[in-house]
Parts: sequence; structure tokens; C-alpha cells
Amino acid sequence: MSEEVQTVSFTSEEAKVILADFARTSYDSTFEIDYDFQELNYETDTGNEVRVDENPSSSMNDVNVNDSNNKENKRFSDVSLEDTDKFLVDTVNKNTLYKTRTDVKTFQDWLIEIGEARDFKEIPPKEMDGLLARFCLGVRKKDKTEYEPDSITAMMNSIERHFKDIKMPYSIKDDTLFSHSKRVLESKRKCLKVMGKGNKKLKADPLEKEEIEIMYEKNVLGAGNPESLLNTVWLNNGVYFGLRGRQDHSNMLWGDVELKMTSDGKEYLEFTEKSTKTRSGKNSGDCRKVLPKAFQVPEDDNCPIKIYKAYRDRRPLDMREPDSRFYLKPLNKPKSEIWYSRQCVGKNKMGTIMKDMASKCDLQGRKVNHSSRKTFGQTLLNGGRPLTEVADLGGWKSIESVKSYVTPSIKQQQMASDTISSMLIPST
Repeated sequence: MSEEVQTVSFTSEEAKVILADFARTSYDSTFEIDYDFQELNYETDTGNEVRVDENPSSSMNDVNVNDSNNKENKRFSDVSLEDTDKFLVDTVNKNTLYKTRTDVKTFQDWLIEIGEARDFKEIPPKEMDGLLARFCLGVRKKDKTEYEPDSITAMMNSIERHFKDIKMPYSIKDDTLFSHSKRVLESKRKCLKVMGKGNKKLKADPLEKEEIEIMYEKNVLGAGNPESLLNTVWLNNGVYFGLRGRQDHSNMLWGDVELKMTSDGKEYLEFTEKSTKTRSGKNSGDCRKVLPKAFQVPEDDNCPIKIYKAYRDRRPLDMREPDSRFYLKPLNKPKSEIWYSRQCVGKNKMGTIMKDMASKCDLQGRKVNHSSRKTFGQTLLNGGRPLTEVADLGGWKSIESVKSYVTPSIKQQQMASDTISSMLIPST
């Protein structure tokens, strides 16, 4: 495509005055003038060019100005209001988006069942308050049993998010117009508690030392085969770096973990965190205070540095670039030193990796992906490390969050029971 050129004419003196004044007021510009006017060039940071060539036989000069409105030279992108709405949807956490849509559909199904077919925006606030109160009281699972208290609260939060997305003129959580539905929700939670709901928290259990030893003994962990090596790298990343569930691992790139060395020659791995559930980049300084590290354990075959190097050397050479996915799919029957394909591990497989390992070794308790982070926190706290230190190392934003990890392990609970038994049960 040819450039559109605008031509204007000035005398030599006029051109000097105009261009000199333009140079003084331009932003971050460079200015080059040949005052004999054999050639005069001006260029700005936007790529615009002004050129003046003097024709000795004429008292006028032709000044060519490239059109700054060419799309390829535009500094800023064209963004519509619809683009901003789409951007907000695209950047929402996928799990949050799925949860919101599922809960809103449940609310819509309930509305249809009671004969309410109006669009949300057509329902006055007072009527919406009444509908939400009735929904809180009447909602049931598909098997017609009651939800857990937190599940109903989560549904109301999803409806609030959806109303915000469609620009409803009120907040069902903050506005006094919805005091009735909020009181019904509070009372419903209390009733469910009396019924025994809300006591079984689906919390991840940490791994015990004996359980990790079992996984090594059964070759579920170790460097002996492609799958066990991948499992070990995953577990090391989760426990040493305090990673959460599936998403933190799925987002990892090869360049996020760097092999470094201290001044006295000790090797270590350093992890640089990207966007996470609690550190999305929403606020300035939204990053870990400390980059988590894993140091070498000399004379040990299961040293995290040795495991990392073994995994590195078994990857295809072109998958060792910083922007390559970290977790690669193991080959079924590798025929060379390369054990992994160029395909990354799928999100479903990544979501059940700890559960699969626990199943193969018959480990008890709720062993899920979050167990690695639970192991990280509880191991440090039970080892006597200060709360503030653990919070910084694990990237927790508040001390209160870390306190939930200060719970007795199964082994400690057994020791406590044995102590009570020694007092309570008569000796024979």
C-alpha cells in the first residue's frame, strides 16, 4: 500500500521558523537541519518525517509530510466499549467463570420452575430481594438434599458477580434494599449447621514422611522411569515452592525455574511466580516478597537439583527454551535418552496427579494437589519456623491464612491419643 503524502510549500525562511519551533515543542524528537537547505530532515518518535529540499530556481520549497494517521504508524490501539467488556470476561479466572455460570443457571432454573420468566433487569429491587430470599430457602441439590452452608453463600456470591457483569444498578451484598434476603441466608446457614451440615470441610491432608517413603519404594516417585520422574518433579515444585492445586502448575514455563549457584558454590533452584489465585497483578507490588528456592542435598540421589537435571536432560532439546511448557507428556516406550514428547501434560491429568499417586500407594486421607502446599506449610510450622517467615516463603498475604495450617498431623494426633490412653486405661 502506497503512503499518502501531503505536500505544502514554504519559503526557506518560513520553513526554518516553523520547523525550529516544532523541534522545541515536540515530544522526545530528534532534529537535523542543513541550513544551506540542500537537504533538511526532521523525524519524530512516531515515525513522521518532514523533508524540505530547496530548488535553486524557485523561491518556494516543497515540504512532504507523511500522514500520521496511517494505521500501521498509529501508537495506540483502537478499542471499543464492547472490547473492554470482552477483555474483562476473557481475563476472569476460568474456574470462577465456570462457577458463576453454573450457579446463575441454577438460579434461572429455579425462577422458571416458579413461573418467573422476566429478564433480571426487568425485576424491581424489592421483588428481586424477595426472590433471592425464597431461592436461599428453597434451593436443593439434584438429588433433593440440602446444600452445605458455604455452597449457598457461594451461589449468592456468583449471582452478585453476574449482576455486576451485566451492570445491574445495585449490589445484593452491600445495598440495604436486600436486607431481607441476607437475613434469610444467615438463618438458613444456622439451620443447616443444626442439621449437621458445614462440619465436613474438604481440606487437603498433608503428606507424612512415611507416605513419601512408600511412594519411593513403589517407584511412584524417583528417577527410574518417565512417569515417576515427572511425579517427583511435580512434588518437588509443589512442596519446595509452595504451589497451589492445578493452575499454578499448569501455568508454569521452563524458564520460571532457574538453576543458580551461591557464592560458595552450592546449587539451587529459584522459582519466579506468575499470576496466581491470590496474586493476580490487580494491585501494584502484587508479588511474592521472597522468590522460593530449593537447595541441593549433596550425596543424595533424590536431591532436588539432581532430579531437575535428570528431567532437563530427558526433555527434547527444543523444549528447554524459557517459553516452553514445564510439564511434558511422558512417552509410552522411549527408545532414546529422550523420555518426553513435545506435548504438555493435559489439565485433567495435571488436576489429579497427586490423587493418582496416592491411589497407587493406598495412602489414607484426602490427598489432592493442594496437599503439596499443605505439606510445605505444615512442615515448616511444625519445624518451629515463625509464622511471618512461612507467610513470606509461601506467598501468603496474611498471617491469618497461615494459621489455618497450624493443625496437628495424623501422627501428632496419634501421639496425643496414646498419651491420653496411658492415663485413661488401667495398666494390667
